[in-house]
Amino acid sequence: LLAAMESGLFHVRPTADGEVRVERLHTARFPRDGMRFNDGRTDRSGRFWVSSMVRDMSLADRSGALHRCDSRGLSAPLVEGLVTGNGLGFSPDGGTMYLSDSHPSVQRIWAFDLDAGGTPTNRREFVDMNLHPGRPDGAAVDAEGGYWICANDAGLVHRFTPDGRLDRSLRVPAAKPSMC
Repeated sequence: LLAAMESGLFHVRPTADGEVRVERLHTARFPRDGMRFNDGRTDRSGRFWVSSMVRDMSLADRSGALHRCDSRGLSAPLVEGLVTGNGLGFSPDGGTMYLSDSHPSVQRIWAFDLDAGGTPTNRREFVDMNLHPGRPDGAAVDAEGGYWICANDAGLVHRFTPDGRLDRSLRVPAAKPSMC
């Protein structure tokens, strides 16, 4: 297992005797104190992507960023200016990456072109979640390219088509769904 925690990325190995071995792979290098990693997801090439954020969300501090971990190690920030990075997802062909910021002051989902080497470019607004109930949280992309996002605080999961149109909303038995 790969775990992104406050101080870095760790390899976590449960053993047959019920113990857990933890080995640090990469040390977190945040631009300020009081930060941690947040949402993480692997892409179809096996690279692990993870956002960072300031723990105290009341500060609405935009020191958060998106990083990529691959065979070369943990990248420098690839997307900066996030308050609460969330909603990572990748299109079925791997050519589009989605990322949201769930902080109440932002509530946006962006799409990026993603090249074969794992470099995101052409950032563009995909969905303004201020126009829909709930804050964007964890996400997944289905085989048709539909982007499913948990609508935290609304008890919903929304599905958006690849062109950013709301396709459906499903009520779930929790007020704060966080990952689908």
